[in-house]
Amino acid sequence: MSFFLLALKRRLRSAGFVLMLLLLALCVFAAAAVGGRVEMSPCALVDEDGSDLSQKVCDELTENNFVMCPDREELYRAVSMGKFDCGVVIKAGFAEGVENCDLTDSAVMVTSPVSILGEVYKAHAMGSMYRLMAPGLSYSVIRDQGLDLSYEAVEREFVDYLAGGDRFTFDVKSARGASLENIYGEKLMQAAMALLGFALLYPSARSAVRESLRRSAAIGGEKAARAVLIPDLAAQLLCCLAAGVIGLMTAERA
Repeated sequence: MSFFLLALKRRLRSAGFVLMLLLLALCVFAAAAVGGRVEMSPCALVDEDGSDLSQKVCDELTENNFVMCPDREELYRAVSMGKFDCGVVIKAGFAEGVENCDLTDSAVMVTSPVSILGEVYKAHAMGSMYRLMAPGLSYSVIRDQGLDLSYEAVEREFVDYLAGGDRFTFDVKSARGASLENIYGEKLMQAAMALLGFALLYPSARSAVRESLRRSAAIGGEKAARAVLIPDLAAQLLCCLAAGVIGLMTAERA
């Protein structure tokens, strides 16, 4: 029988080691389950313009993790308390800016020292606002080119296009393809696995090294490492990996 199988059998006969493997699997399961429930913090939204155009923006944003607040003061308070990651205020005069194709100073972005998604929400809000300006910008280009096409005709084309289902959508992904709401869960799970793996392997590795040193006095350091230290560490790593995979797969199926 190989040294690795002997080391694996020796470890699995140890009640303490098996108990630690069960604890590792349980903690990985708990970390994955908790991580899967972590969601992206919402963004507060205030409409100070009160126009039909600003209402269109609000309707779209509230479908994508934005939450309406009654006024700017309430938004500031909620963001400062951590209820929202950040906030967006659509200022009075927004509709006029859309009609004039100029949204300068039409909105305010509110963040806090702990905001982490401000740029994401800002880009989404800007996309929704500038989408309303698209017919006007297109009409300006058409008019400058001397083409005979009314603004109403251009706007109708945009309305028909959006009504067909090709509208602006919001799907945030990480560089590795994971949904943003699961990134915190992944980090929590990785940290738990690293901490528990170290806590599990450290005392066992120390015992393997001590056993190897003890045997090296009798059979030599190279033989002791080949017969005891390396097989024992490999057996522990394999068991820990199996326990972690079992915990993770159980959490995914739950």
